[in-house]
Amino acid sequence: MGIGSLIGTEESRLGDPLADLDTASSGGRLDVVELMGEPDEVDTFTRDLLEDVDTAWTRMFGTDGDYHESTRVVFREFTDSACNGADQDAGPHYCPADEVLYLDQAFFDRIFERRDEDEGVGSFAEAWLLAHLVGHHVQHQLGITEQVQQLSGDLSEQFELQADCLAGVWGFTLAQRGVLIGADTLDEATALLAEIGAEQVSEPVSGSLRPEDWGHATAAQRVEWFLRGYESGDPTQCDPFAGG
Repeated sequence: MGIGSLIGTEESRLGDPLADLDTASSGGRLDVVELMGEPDEVDTFTRDLLEDVDTAWTRMFGTDGDYHESTRVVFREFTDSACNGADQDAGPHYCPADEVLYLDQAFFDRIFERRDEDEGVGSFAEAWLLAHLVGHHVQHQLGITEQVQQLSGDLSEQFELQADCLAGVWGFTLAQRGVLIGADTLDEATALLAEIGAEQVSEPVSGSLRPEDWGHATAAQRVEWFLRGYESGDPTQCDPFAGG
């Protein structure tokens, strides 16, 4: 059964929250998306990339879908948020209470350091990270976040894998524009994000289901669910809750 049926008596009212979304198209605000940021351009890079992701989701929600574009805050050390503040121990995360993506500059700094140490490693890491966080934004707007928070049992792994799949749906729009993402690239990005998350992320975020520690599932699971969205471009394929 899907997430819509997990809520029992509410099934007939909510149905499948992904069912009304359109399949991804090739559109985007950027003709060519630069998937690798630079240390002194994090603010510009994240702004441009999120505009591209938001454009894709606006089209999938449709004219009546009322998609609210994501908002980002790039911070260092600490900033106020509706989830009792955001600091570098929490890492990059999405706060559903204020619908903001909080992007820790130190996390990005570490990505750049690792890339300097091993040229080319994790070239898709920042893009996957941001698209995953927007996946949480999509879940929140569809009511999935609230449903999962209210249900008994730990569904955090499925919740995170769904965000990976939704990131992959955006990735489909890149493929349509000739930006291809191979399994090796995904493996490198997953490994890098998990490594940095283990080093730097040490505390949960109040009001969020889990910190973005990138250790919520195996690397194989994360790649599998990203590819499910990437190869289909269909949000309805993003249901790791099915059968549970």
